[in-house]
Amino acid sequence: MGPSAESNERSSLPLLIALAVLFVLEALATGASRLVALAYAAVLIGSAWAMTRDRRHVLRTEVLLAVALAARVGYEMSPGRVTLLIAHATGVLFLAWSAALLFRHAVAAPGRVNQDRIIGAICVYLMLGVIGAAVASSIAGMQRGAFRFPQGMSSEGPYLEVETSSFLYFSFVTLATLGYGDITPVTPLARTFSWMLAVTGQMYVALVVARLASLGFYGTASDAGKRTDAR
Repeated sequence: MGPSAESNERSSLPLLIALAVLFVLEALATGASRLVALAYAAVLIGSAWAMTRDRRHVLRTEVLLAVALAARVGYEMSPGRVTLLIAHATGVLFLAWSAALLFRHAVAAPGRVNQDRIIGAICVYLMLGVIGAAVASSIAGMQRGAFRFPQGMSSEGPYLEVETSSFLYFSFVTLATLGYGDITPVTPLARTFSWMLAVTGQMYVALVVARLASLGFYGTASDAGKRTDAR
């Protein structure tokens, strides 16, 4: 089976749909929501589905997925600071692994630019935002007062967990370097993470645009050369 056929079998589109559903539910949810938890699980499963295009990493991906899902179920059944941090840690590990493999397929690999590669590159960026939200939530859970929130919102709620939509908002605002300033890092760890996330977002966009543009240019030039030779 050729690479193109295998890529078609394992499209990144289900992952993009799962991410979109997660973001919509995060925007609509007030407080803890089982639907948001299910959507997050769907993102993990969608990531694993996209990663099975490379059969060399199937076993590793499935093991990391099982651990991340088990940790998330453990937190949903017994909410607490420790179970929250474990769920975040395993989720971040799995998503980082998946994002690295997807980046290699969508951006770093040679070949033509197609719809699946563009969707894959978009998914990696959105996964960076989800990873950033989990890391920020973990920092807030480990360090009281790590982030300063707008009046009326506090990180001192149950299990030191602010609504996940707030951290998701902070993550993407930082990733895109919008800098609204309504949620601000206070402690050295939170500040260091924030500037690293901002730099990562800018470098990713610049790298992806340059890489995909170069692949598209060389693909077009190659097609033009083949047509000229055919004549």
